[in-house]
Amino acid sequence: MLSLAENEKLDFFNRGKRSITVDLNVEGATELLHRLLEDADVFLVSLLPSARRKLKIDIEDITSRHPRLIYAVGSGQGAFGPEADKGGYDSLSFWARGGVASAVTPDGSPHVLQQPTGAFGDSISGAILAGGIAAALATAAIAAGDISRVPGYAVAEFTIAGGALLASLASFAGVLRKKPADETVPD
Repeated sequence: MLSLAENEKLDFFNRGKRSITVDLNVEGATELLHRLLEDADVFLVSLLPSARRKLKIDIEDITSRHPRLIYAVGSGQGAFGPEADKGGYDSLSFWARGGVASAVTPDGSPHVLQQPTGAFGDSISGAILAGGIAAALATAAIAAGDISRVPGYAVAEFTIAGGALLASLASFAGVLRKKPADETVPD
């Protein structure tokens, strides 16, 4: 039986993590973040693009000061398009809009099936993003023998909607790439 202090689900996802909370709205907090990132391999963020720009923690803001850092983004609908600045919710982005609900609901059913548990799509999409981060770390280490000497940065991004597409076998929507120097961002 679990005590009030235990939560197996949170313990599972947070095992081995070291964390700190920094309120980036407080004066001097952004500089503290950059000092912490000097020794980091990965910066993981799940804020919407507009919030990242406002807080000056978007890809360019972080990697211009930490060019060897792996910048990882977990989002609802991805970085581009009309849905980019809308939050992603498990039951909507993954289960309903992603097509998983209709893929598992029997034909002729009067209603689509409910998702089996909360954070169902978040768990799948988060695991895929973690795999992208691990691949970026391994690629950097193999390429240079030491991640601290890798020129440029890697971006790992995966969306809840992409997890739904993968889970329903309709599509794969993950990105892991090294940014070319002359890359332009699509409109």
